[in-house]
Amino acid sequence: MFDFLSSLIRRFRRPGWTLIDPRPIREEAPYTFNIPSSDTLASVEIGDCVKLIFEGTGGDAYDVERMWVEVDRRDDRGWTGRLSNVPVGLRAIQLHDTIQFQDYHIIDVDPLRLEDEDPVAHGAYFARCHVAKDIIDGKDTVQRIERREPRAPDPDTNIQDTGLFLFGTKDTRPEDMAYVALGIVLNRDDSMLDILMENRTSLQFLRDASGSFIAK
Repeated sequence: MFDFLSSLIRRFRRPGWTLIDPRPIREEAPYTFNIPSSDTLASVEIGDCVKLIFEGTGGDAYDVERMWVEVDRRDDRGWTGRLSNVPVGLRAIQLHDTIQFQDYHIIDVDPLRLEDEDPVAHGAYFARCHVAKDIIDGKDTVQRIERREPRAPDPDTNIQDTGLFLFGTKDTRPEDMAYVALGIVLNRDDSMLDILMENRTSLQFLRDASGSFIAK
C-alpha cells in the first residue's frame, strides 16, 4: 500500500529532468560501459548527434532514457543541441527542445569518425561465459577457470561464446551457473584477464595462495 501511495504522489508532482554523469558508471563497470575518448569527442562536428542519459525528477522520478541530441554549438562553456528523440516516459522534455550539456555527459557519438582503440568500445567483453551465480552476486570469487569448446555464435545477435567456465570455492551444480558477458565478471575481478590473454592454449587455470592464476 505504501509503495502504491508513494508512486501515486510522485506522479502528481511537477515532472522535470536532469542529465546523468556517466563517469561513475564507467568506474563501476569499466568492462561493459563505454564512454567516448577525448579524441572521439574532439572529432564531433556541428550537426552530428551525441547520446546523453536523461533522468526524470519530480513526477518523473526514476524514469531514465538514453536519447540523441543534435549538436548546434560547442565552446569553452560547454555544448548546446536539440533533442532528436521523442521521449517515451519523460514529460518535461520534448522533441527539438534545447539541451545544454558538457562533454562528460556524452556516452556515444554519430557519426563515428575515429576508430576507438578501447576494446570496450567494440564490445570485446560482451562475449559470454559460464560463471557460478555466487560470483556474480559477490558472495564468492573466481578460483578455477576451465576453457572448453566455445558454442557457435548466436545467429540473431552474433554474440560470441568464450568457452570459459568460472568456478568459485564451492561445488557447483549446472543450475548454479549463469551465462553472462565476461565483462560482468571482470567488473568485479579482472585479475584473470592477463593470463587469459597471454595464454590461449591452456585448458585450466587455478588461483594460488598469492591470488594469481596459474595455468595447469
